[in-house]
Amino acid sequence: MQRFQVNQATILDVKAAQSSFESTGYQLVNLKFAAKIAEIELKRLMYQLGN
Repeated sequence: MQRFQVNQATILDVKAAQSSFESTGYQLVNLKFAAKIAEIELKRLMYQLGN
């Protein structure tokens, strides 16, 4: 945003950066979800081994 405010970046640069930031946020949420699913599966398998 600072580059845009001092006229060193175009609106397209800003939009691309915002889009990249949003995409990375979605990716982080998806990876956290996948990690939680893997954790649950591991706990399920550990329980099966214990019985």
